Amino acid sequence: MKFYSSEAEEKLVEGVKEAEKKLKATKSELVVAQQEYQARAAEQKELLTSVAKLEMYVQQGKHDDKATAAERKAAEQELEEVTEQVAEVEAKLAAGAADVAAKRAAADESAKEVDKAESSLQSLHSKQSRTQQFDSQEARDAHL
Repeated sequence: MKFYSSEAEEKLVEGVKEAEKKLKATKSELVVAQQEYQARAAEQKELLTSVAKLEMYVQQGKHDDKATAAERKAAEQELEEVTEQVAEVEAKLAAGAADVAAKRAAADESAKEVDKAESSLQSLHSKQSRTQQFDSQEARDAHL
């Protein structure tokens, strides 16, 4: 009791063989697709790593810019402070220069007074020595 004819059986066998071929082809396509997927997953991982590194560099650059700006601001502030100190010292020097000039003038005036006093003293000494030269005032007057 055959329910199938040999033709039908052959068709079924052929169908099974074709299905097996398709299955085999599909399996190889699946293997290729899995390999491609793994390769792309590895590439994506590398790209994500690169993106993360680049983002880190950008953040580091922003941080460095902020640090550089902060350092620049601190240096500018220090420069201002030093400039103010220099101005204060220059003002003190200018005030001191006026004081020094006044003291120098006073010293010159004192030197002139000393010279005048020494001159007067010398004159007095010379007069005194001449008076001792004569025995009397009459002799001195006669000499003059």
